[in-house]
Amino acid sequence: MKTIGIFLGVALLLTACASTRTGSAEPQPGWQLGRVVDVGSPATMAGDSRARCSDQLQASAASTYASVSYSRDPRWQRRIVALVPAGANVAVGDQVYVYVDRCGVPLETRDMHAQRSRVNRIDNVSQNETL
Repeated sequence: MKTIGIFLGVALLLTACASTRTGSAEPQPGWQLGRVVDVGSPATMAGDSRARCSDQLQASAASTYASVSYSRDPRWQRRIVALVPAGANVAVGDQVYVYVDRCGVPLETRDMHAQRSRVNRIDNVSQNETL
């Protein structure tokens, strides 16, 4: 009987540790965590033929784009070019979130993505309470 109690206690502890996330946002459909491999103007990013969306950049002198490497499958690395939002500091090597299902969606830093995830959870709770 004592062995069963110890086993259940260890199982609960492992479950709690496995479900705890350290500073990461909830996964959201279409968003992938990736690593910035290049940052530049539309003119420099348009030449990256390996990256999705590089042919659909808005040519604005004030715009900054990032080429982001991500993987949906560990065997394949993919790239996408995404707009860097005004005020966001992004450098090569940074981890960011990119929306990979459609071109034209600005990337999100980890902090921006976590904040949006918290707001979405609060909105979902509010909607469920009003139903």
